[in-house]
Amino acid sequence: MSETAPFLKGCNGCGACTAVCPPALFINFSPRRLVESLLEPDEEVLNELLTRLVWACSLCFACSSVCPLGTDPARLVLYLRRLAYERGKAQQAVKACSQLLGGES
Repeated sequence: MSETAPFLKGCNGCGACTAVCPPALFINFSPRRLVESLLEPDEEVLNELLTRLVWACSLCFACSSVCPLGTDPARLVLYLRRLAYERGKAQQAVKACSQLLGGES
């Protein structure tokens, strides 16, 4: 996933992004975890990212605005959502999001 390199460059794991992330308050999601998952990729982790984690993001861009090193987790989420769509994972993800929001399965 060399396409993700520009988004990962410079992340030092400080957690500033997670501290301002609204979904991180309610579910097991954080921009930092997303970045860390891509630093050590395997197919199972990538599947989890594309079917569940990237859809938990509210795209408020708070994470990107507070990063002291200029890493852009929100744009990474947009890239990964596009990748999920291209790989046919978006339908599963939309269903998972519906379940997270209390919709029917």
